[in-house]
Amino acid sequence: DWSSDVCSSDLPIEAIRGSYEIKLKGKKLRTLGITKKLFGIGGVIAAKNLKRSRRSYRTTVVSLVIGVATFIAVSSFIGFGMDISEYMYEDSKCDIVVDDVGGTPEEMAKHYEEYKKIAALKDVNEYTILKIANATIPKDYISEKVVSDYPEGGNNDEWYGSFVVYDRKYFAKFLDEIGVKADDISKVAILEDDYLTMRSDNSYERNRYLNVNKGDTVPIKVYGEKDSEVSGGSMDKGAVDKEAPVFDIDVKITDISDESPVGLVGHNRYPEAYIIVCEDYFDRDVLLTINGMYINTDKPDELCDAINEMLENDGVRGDFFIQNIAEDREQMRRIMLMISIFLYGFIIVTTLIGVTNIFNTIYTNMNLRAREFAMLKSVGMTGREFNRMVRLESIMYGSKSLAIGLPLGVILSYVIYKTISKEIELGYNIPVAALLISVIFVMIIVWMTMHFSLSRIKRQNIIETIRKQTY
Repeated sequence: DWSSDVCSSDLPIEAIRGSYEIKLKGKKLRTLGITKKLFGIGGVIAAKNLKRSRRSYRTTVVSLVIGVATFIAVSSFIGFGMDISEYMYEDSKCDIVVDDVGGTPEEMAKHYEEYKKIAALKDVNEYTILKIANATIPKDYISEKVVSDYPEGGNNDEWYGSFVVYDRKYFAKFLDEIGVKADDISKVAILEDDYLTMRSDNSYERNRYLNVNKGDTVPIKVYGEKDSEVSGGSMDKGAVDKEAPVFDIDVKITDISDESPVGLVGHNRYPEAYIIVCEDYFDRDVLLTINGMYINTDKPDELCDAINEMLENDGVRGDFFIQNIAEDREQMRRIMLMISIFLYGFIIVTTLIGVTNIFNTIYTNMNLRAREFAMLKSVGMTGREFNRMVRLESIMYGSKSLAIGLPLGVILSYVIYKTISKEIELGYNIPVAALLISVIFVMIIVWMTMHFSLSRIKRQNIIETIRKQTY
């Protein structure tokens, strides 16, 4: 009949009004007494409105939560990528590495002359030549964990280590880096013996190879090579031969460092002790093997070309390896920059979509409540109370979004860290900067949207707005 047709025709209008979204009873709209004490009647109305309009409220919150969590997770991913780049290249502490292939003592002597010629090139800012000798340490000084985890690591009562020798200039620089003060660096011996093991939960644990402390004295034996053929940069423990030249020495540990000097960066995945000294401490070159030349320069490309040309002219280019660390480092930076641009571009696009959704939701909600606002003003709500009500709604929107989005973002960040840490240990830090940016961003977006919506509503005439129908 006609009446039923009229009733049915009201359905679209009721949908526009949003009447069906509000099905709460009075007891469900109760607010805490402290709300009125702190925020007045405007705060009570704001709290009740959020309870009534849960569907639109939920839409806004979900949009903000997704934006916040995504931003924190992606920011952490980019941060981990930068850390990996620094771990692989920045901490190498040099721009160019030159190493030889080894050979007979006569060939090694010729190679050493080439190292001195490289050091004299004009673009070399600073350099050091790393020398290493194999050594053994009594089992009594090895930590119990190492003995139990790596029973094959020793030879009866002697376990392997390395005696590392640097020139005076670089050794003094290294001591400054680790904060060791010494009047006579020729008597200083630094122990670097930390290594990482993976726990059952894929996290890393830092351990010590030796069971010694600062100031302890460790008796060691330093060995030469086992025959006349010497391998450039060899740290092969098979090279220890009881018939080779050997030197007994009691080393007093000046300090214990978990920072590695140039040439030893990244070694701590394996248990071993490195006793690091100056050339004045141990000058028996017959027992030492050159483990590479490490160079810092402002012009790595030009210097690599000059080294190549010099070695070619001397007819020994095939005896040397040259690695341009600075170029590798720059390539990694460019890759990370491209990844950052792509990921941050993705964040910007998704954020703009989310902001548009948030703006539309809040703006529509404010317009639908125009009559409500007009009636509140008509019964005596002051402008101050009205502004307080709107600000409180903004705070409730933002706080609920941040209460969910921030923990979710941190969880996603930690999941990314755990995935990456299976391959490389970086250490996890809560992304504080991303969290602060998220808090500021959410509050600004919600406040600006509310402010824009209300600026238009405030210009409307109260009486005309109350009379106005929504259809």
